[in-house]
Amino acid sequence: MIELNVQPGDDAGFVAQIQAIVAGLVRVAAPRELYLVRVDNWFGASWLGFSHKVMGAFGVAHRRTLAVPPFVPARVVSQRFLRRQPDGAYSREATTLRLHIAQRSEDNRRRSMAEVCPDAAVCWWSGQTTQNARGALMAYVPTTEGHVGWYAEFRKLETWGVARTRGVTVHELATYAAEG
Repeated sequence: MIELNVQPGDDAGFVAQIQAIVAGLVRVAAPRELYLVRVDNWFGASWLGFSHKVMGAFGVAHRRTLAVPPFVPARVVSQRFLRRQPDGAYSREATTLRLHIAQRSEDNRRRSMAEVCPDAAVCWWSGQTTQNARGALMAYVPTTEGHVGWYAEFRKLETWGVARTRGVTVHELATYAAEG
């Protein structure tokens, strides 16, 4: 079972919804490896496909060849690595790979998902959802043609709901959640 831990500042309802979507996603996609990355705060859809800045000002996004998004390491609250076992379950394992490293923005464009973690799905989710009443989930999933990415933003009015998507539909997210 895929478990996301509720941390101080996290809304338990949001975490439960994200956990169900991630569990369904890995059940459907069945990646060999999975990274779960909790980011300190909300992040927007512009992170999808973002790889680096040019001359320190203009952001560059490539959605055909995805690079590891250049979150500043201090924003990464936790990174967990899981490997699919022969029975299809995922178990947590140690890894020396740090997805987010301190480096020049230009250097990040060379950190393609295909080279850094070719067999891994990576899911980034946001913290501080209690205070913000909004959260984000972004996933890069390996396919035979390379990684495919998508982004979903959630907002809490009375309950948590999908506010915006890019690269995935609300129906697909609901299907993943039902699968989870």
